[in-house]
Amino acid sequence: MRTLHRMMATLNWNAWSLTNKTTLLFTFAYTMHRLWNWNNTLTPGYLQDLFRITD
Repeated sequence: MRTLHRMMATLNWNAWSLTNKTTLLFTFAYTMHRLWNWNNTLTPGYLQDLFRITD
């Protein structure tokens, strides 16, 4: 959430319309959800295969 806070400060969040704020929050939440789901699929075997690591 610290990333979202810094991003809002950088983008002058207070000057945004409600529609734009809603769109940004939805996009942020959707992206974080997708990244979290992807993170949960990363297994040692998958990563070893992805980076061609052999034992």
